[in-house]
Amino acid sequence: MGTAYTTSTPPIEGNFVIACKNSDGNEFVTREMGIWTDTNYIAMYMHWDIPHLQFKMFVYGGSKYEYRCNGLDFILYFQDLHSDPA
Repeated sequence: MGTAYTTSTPPIEGNFVIACKNSDGNEFVTREMGIWTDTNYIAMYMHWDIPHLQFKMFVYGGSKYEYRCNGLDFILYFQDLHSDPA
């Protein structure tokens, strides 16, 4: 895997992953998602690919960018998670 993150200027394109460590320090990474991936699918892939977050988080679309080609903004809401989701 390459760098932890990259910055882009609009219009953006490509794929991204979400990585999250569990309380033991093991990192879980989602499958690659495109910038046009709906927030419902982002949530589903996070539930499938990051087991310690299953049924403990919600993903909501943000309002910072009007179009996905200008940027991607979503909100992760954690519920009943009793560890640091870093």
